Amino acid sequence: MIYVFHGDDPVLLRQSILDIKNSGGASLTDLKSTDLAPSEIASRYLTMDIFGQKSVVSVDVTKDKAFDFPGLFGLLTDKKSGNDLIFYSMSTLPKTHYLIKEASKFKFNVKEFKKEIKVNVFNFLDSLMGKNKREAYKELNVLLEKGDDEFEILGMCVYAIRNLAFCLFESKAFEKLHPFVKSKVKSQAGKFSKEDVRKLYRLFYETDLNLKSGKMEADLAIPLIIEKIAV
Repeated sequence: MIYVFHGDDPVLLRQSILDIKNSGGASLTDLKSTDLAPSEIASRYLTMDIFGQKSVVSVDVTKDKAFDFPGLFGLLTDKKSGNDLIFYSMSTLPKTHYLIKEASKFKFNVKEFKKEIKVNVFNFLDSLMGKNKREAYKELNVLLEKGDDEFEILGMCVYAIRNLAFCLFESKAFEKLHPFVKSKVKSQAGKFSKEDVRKLYRLFYETDLNLKSGKMEADLAIPLIIEKIAV
């Protein structure tokens, strides 16, 4: 099966990739289209391992505007594979994108993930970014008891750190934020240094890798992040 996942909710998107991996007990290989030729991706998709175990090959096409998709699918024409191939973009793909235009022709399973920001999570973020550890755990418990998804909460933590980075590094993107959000982020920025933000980005990167590889569960990742931020 070939999937196309895209949209501005990276948390749900990545969880869907893991769901496909876990549903078949498959191994997961995560690639970037910018690093590989079409023939290499085709080979990864078509080749079963020596034990006949199913593989899931995910390919990040987020920032790739030059990949030779026609060349790749020329190699895959009339070929069958027991593996799954997932193309994913952390932004919404336009209707003119090859993967969207040709979806019906190649019978891609296409899904768009749109972010829905829940108001209730902001109490947690305020406590977290205000470095109030006790309140952060309290608000986290409220969210979990309410049934909020851990991956959505993690996604909102990334959202908060991104806005903090916009502020501290004086990005033009900061000026595009809602005035209320800008005001709140400015009040939080005094509690962090640029080096703090760099370390937090590294933490989120490592956490994301561990979640995608199955080395860490989301319910353990959130307390880890609270302990690193609310110090």
